[in-house]
Amino acid sequence: KMEKNEVKKLAELRNYVISYYQQLERNKATGVDSFTSTKEVASVCETLVRSMDDLLRDFVSFEK
Repeated sequence: KMEKNEVKKLAELRNYVISYYQQLERNKATGVDSFTSTKEVASVCETLVRSMDDLLRDFVSFEK
């Protein structure tokens, strides 16, 4: 069973992803041609996966 603080951390990760996506949408809505670098997206994905791994480590086993 997940502890309350673990659930809170997952909710924070969810909010981070939503915020990141909304920023991309705001850039699109302003009509400014902006591109998010692959390096930035890769960094965000890596951070999210590591954070989720930390939270889920006690519940599941991931193979690399």
